Amino acid sequence: MIFKFLASLVTGIGGHYLNRRWDRAILFLCLFVIYWGAMWAFFMFFTMRHLSGSPEVITEQIQDANLLVNKLSAIGVSFLWLMSIVVTLYDGRKKREPTIARWSGSGIVAAVLTSFLSGLFLATSVGSYFATGIKMGESSDFQTYQSSAETSSANHFFEHLVFGGNQPMTENLPAPPEGEGVLSGRITYQGMPAQGISLELMLNAQYKAKTETNDQGMFSISLPSGSWTINSIQAQGWSNMPDTGTFTLYSGREERLTGPEYKGGPYFRKNGLQVHVDQDPASFDIELTISRDIQLVWPDPDAEGIKATVGDVIRWEEYPGADRYYVDIKRVTREGTTTSYRKVSSMIREETTLPLKSLKYAKGPEQEQNPEYAVEIYAFAADGTLIGEFTDTYQGGTFLLADGNMIIEDRLDDLYGLSSMEDMEELQQKMEKISKNEQRADAVPVLIQNNMPAEARKLLDLMDSEYSQGRKEVLTGYLLALDGECAKAEVMFDKAAAINPDVCIPDAYRAECKK
Repeated sequence: MIFKFLASLVTGIGGHYLNRRWDRAILFLCLFVIYWGAMWAFFMFFTMRHLSGSPEVITEQIQDANLLVNKLSAIGVSFLWLMSIVVTLYDGRKKREPTIARWSGSGIVAAVLTSFLSGLFLATSVGSYFATGIKMGESSDFQTYQSSAETSSANHFFEHLVFGGNQPMTENLPAPPEGEGVLSGRITYQGMPAQGISLELMLNAQYKAKTETNDQGMFSISLPSGSWTINSIQAQGWSNMPDTGTFTLYSGREERLTGPEYKGGPYFRKNGLQVHVDQDPASFDIELTISRDIQLVWPDPDAEGIKATVGDVIRWEEYPGADRYYVDIKRVTREGTTTSYRKVSSMIREETTLPLKSLKYAKGPEQEQNPEYAVEIYAFAADGTLIGEFTDTYQGGTFLLADGNMIIEDRLDDLYGLSSMEDMEELQQKMEKISKNEQRADAVPVLIQNNMPAEARKLLDLMDSEYSQGRKEVLTGYLLALDGECAKAEVMFDKAAAINPDVCIPDAYRAECKK
């Protein structure tokens, strides 16, 4: 009896074979598989059809749903496992004729193999839940850390300049070797030395050096003479920071405003900042400046979700030396602890106001009432140099359109001519179709990244090419490339470019066929 108990405990069905109850063994094996399949069918056909939000939000939704399905599968399979053990013990105590009179060679092999497969299946089903739970727990801790870091930065000077280069995967980098050379720099605020700024520099993508500015705003690091690459500079505090206002650190290498769009981002994004270290501490390798941020007047920079109508006006204080301003409006999506931002509209202004009526807007669908928007403002000198900004929208500066309207994305209006449509019902239907297509197109790469190509294909089948502007064809080509069908993949990429010449076809998608 003990041997029968252990056989069912380890494999789920082995004890039934020892009782010569093939019918029981096959029954429980089928129940295990059917229950597990039902849980994943629920995940596929219900959960995956209700994904919405940004790629980050969709990733979180998939992870949460995956954890729930694993949990339900583990609970259900464990219950069936327990019932199988109970039935094994019950049959073992009963005096009744077995369903088979004797064992054949093929019967023994089949019993051993199915028992092994059953045990492997049960261990995988239950083990995957615990493995996923541990992984999700680690991810949750990381998000909590990030959140606390952002909160603390509201009261301290925490700025990060990224110059590019090969970024290492770990943050635990050693200090660089000391040498006779000196890497030196200076930081100024309003033309005066900025004293007491704690800095951390990443060098050659393999070292981290800490330093602090002195009373002349200078900092220095002893290094071997020669060529060095600065990958990033991180300010981690400013002991002499003024009591009021917020501030931003600039390298002088920020992207300039040269046209109707401001891309942002560092100029040396790809290769890092190359410097030559010598023994002259008086020659600065890099000079940085601190500027006070733009003061937003409306919406309140310290409040979130102020109720507004299209009759309201975005206002800010005039910035010293500014020739023009670039105003960026972003749609804010809040789901649980996740907040995401998506660019909606932008405009260059010489004035310090932007009436919401000057933007393209329309009545929104019922499920998107009271949409929330964030305001970012950049100030530029006459030569296009970035000199000031307001971008701390995680602290405030957002508003809700509470009059039933929503701002039409510049990108979507250019593609579909939404602002010229007069039939409001037709406009709402079209916007709903576009919104669903956008959500599905954002979800497909997430599914592929999570090694779920079958689910990605099913979601692609739900997309409408008319409202995807080539994205459906690009993603279809990517899946074909992953399957090694490179000729078909190139056909889809070409088709996407023919539909929309501006569609993005990442190099990584094509690179799958070059591996």
